[in-house]
Amino acid sequence: MEKSPVLEFLSQESNHKSLVLFVQQRLGFNSASAEEIYQDTCLAIVKGRGDFDKNRSVRSYVFTCIANMAKDYLR
Repeated sequence: MEKSPVLEFLSQESNHKSLVLFVQQRLGFNSASAEEIYQDTCLAIVKGRGDFDKNRSVRSYVFTCIANMAKDYLR
């Protein structure tokens, strides 16, 4: 079975670091919270694997997902 482009993106260590840094620096969370948000975002993406529109940018999709998850943490 072919790996989805989103899962491929998430499996790259450099993308993991970029996403966690984004949550820390741009959204103001500490490193532990940023890592937790990253983990929860990955789980949400895996659970909704069919939701990704292949015409969209994978990077934009994942960064939007993690930003939305971070906003949920603030509520």
